[in-house]
Amino acid sequence: MADISAQDVLLDILTEYPAAVEIIKEYDEAVGVCLCCEMLFATLAEIVEKYDLDRNELITRLRALAATP
Repeated sequence: MADISAQDVLLDILTEYPAAVEIIKEYDEAVGVCLCCEMLFATLAEIVEKYDLDRNELITRLRALAATP
């Protein structure tokens, strides 16, 4: 899953890259809900659409994390 996309499910990303939870927690504060609790089985596309988040920013941050050894 080195190339994270909008079609990836949050659970799959967190399973592959546990450190991604820190990025997701930052978005929790912005949207006012726990995304891991409410959207764990949703794709990134569904999450950004529901909460009006910057899709490119979220995916770029997650990809950067995934690329870190």
